[in-house]
Amino acid sequence: MARMADAGLSLLEQPLPHWDLAGLARLRERLDVPVMVDESIKSPQDALEIVRRGAADVLNIKILKVGGLHPALRIAAIADAAGLAVKIGSMPELGVATLAALHLAAALPGATVPPDLVGPLLVREEPLAPSVFTAVDGWVDVPTAPGLGHDL
Repeated sequence: MARMADAGLSLLEQPLPHWDLAGLARLRERLDVPVMVDESIKSPQDALEIVRRGAADVLNIKILKVGGLHPALRIAAIADAAGLAVKIGSMPELGVATLAALHLAAALPGATVPPDLVGPLLVREEPLAPSVFTAVDGWVDVPTAPGLGHDL
């Protein structure tokens, strides 16, 4: 991993099993590359334990994995209080859930790692929000209409 850092690696995502927080903390001490947890974080309680152990520099928050927007906001607040960065990630969810993730990423000052809002790209057909995401040069505009910004 040190050689990968020397080659320009800028972020190391979940390099050890989700349960090995002690190993993540030791690895983090030895590398100059920020460590991001993904599978290790499923709840605000997980976020607290990651912070206590010094196991990460970045928390990857996936709204569906953590149980919705409210727990995601609680995790983001924990990250903010601890001085950790946040990344809003996605899973193979449809456009409506991805819209929620887009709004969350735009609203959080600590979300400094670019999100990966690729959920709608992972399904063959998007029945509820087929034309929500039109990326231009890798950027997506945050809708400004009420709610999530899309009529179902």
